[in-house]
Amino acid sequence: MKRVLAAAFCMMILLAGCASPAPPEGSPSPQPPAGTPSPVSEEFAAYKALAAACNDDIYQLTIVLSNMGNFEHYTWSTVPAGETVDFEELLNTSYEWITENANETKESIHTKHQHICEQFETLQTITLTDPGFHNIAKNITALFESYDTFF
Repeated sequence: MKRVLAAAFCMMILLAGCASPAPPEGSPSPQPPAGTPSPVSEEFAAYKALAAACNDDIYQLTIVLSNMGNFEHYTWSTVPAGETVDFEELLNTSYEWITENANETKESIHTKHQHICEQFETLQTITLTDPGFHNIAKNITALFESYDTFF
């Protein structure tokens, strides 16, 4: 084991010694090679920020919904064989449970869901020609559709 650690330490020292030196102070910064993509437009940057915000909001609300689902699953698993469950009562009980455990209410959950839907609608109205736009649009659409089905 000591030999392996010693060999790893030697490799790190060797690699550190092979690193290129820092450019001298006052030297011009390196220029990107020819053919490097141009900087993204302000519109694309704003689109990416909105898509990221929508992604984050979906992530946060999905955690709450997953916890509600876990509670409902546990409740189902404790029902004795042959008995039935009132679906409305189970849903209301899960909302009560999430209120106690995650400080979310039925109204806050639905408000957040509505906000996510509005964000997605806004994203769907935007069309850009920037490289990468179609990939982000495709991914956010797939994410929203999965989330909406989950909700």
